[in-house]
Amino acid sequence: MDVIKQIERPPCHQACIHLTSIIIGQAITVLRVVDTKGPDFDAAVCREVLENVCVSWIGNNTLNVYGARLSGDIIGGLGYSAELDANSGRNNIAAGQPAYHGDEYSLGLKYGNQVISLPVRAKLEYARGSDDFAAIAPGRRYGIIWGEFTDVPGDPSTVNRGTNPNAPGLSNLNVLDAGVGVNPIPKLGIDFNAYRFQYDAHLGGVGTSAATEYDLILSWKHSDNVSFDINAADMQVGNALQTISGGKDSPVTELGADVKIKF
Repeated sequence: MDVIKQIERPPCHQACIHLTSIIIGQAITVLRVVDTKGPDFDAAVCREVLENVCVSWIGNNTLNVYGARLSGDIIGGLGYSAELDANSGRNNIAAGQPAYHGDEYSLGLKYGNQVISLPVRAKLEYARGSDDFAAIAPGRRYGIIWGEFTDVPGDPSTVNRGTNPNAPGLSNLNVLDAGVGVNPIPKLGIDFNAYRFQYDAHLGGVGTSAATEYDLILSWKHSDNVSFDINAADMQVGNALQTISGGKDSPVTELGADVKIKF
């Protein structure tokens, strides 16, 4: 352990020992207080060490996220949704003790109704997250390919994510999401979704074009608790993501199958 300061007399010594135990509990050992038997101790020095040395090493990383959601029906199966989330708090562990002040929002329209006796659905959504937005829990995942790997450090869809790297969801990301679907027979569903991903900020001079993804999903609802689907997805790499990933501009394709069981 490093000797940060020598403090005389038990009152200050005991207080610093208490703080040291908290630090050790966090697996960070940075302070040792030497207790001597001098006749006096400097109260000002004691207080300075307690406030500016002990407490500063413990740190206080407080992230708050405040949000509001609004949704409703407009007419004839057409509905709307809106959401806004904002950060507050401060990270006293990081250098410079930066404040959390990012934000994200989304605006969407959804449609569901019978068209020529067939159930038809459609959606259109725009969502934006600032480059400094941080989520407490993993945020929304968009697309089969992009959404599958947004929490894997080093994967292309996690880079260039602002002050919250490797963060899923909308950190430093703009998404335009559109989709249509139909049930030609009661248990069979066919859905097509398209996504346009752009970075919210020009980080590192690489531009903002991240990727475009297209997903085709065929689903079969065996019962209310069991369903199956097969899917095909294609993601075209944008200029910004191509630059970051070292010139890899080949499209990413994926074929998959899922079984969903509700308990």
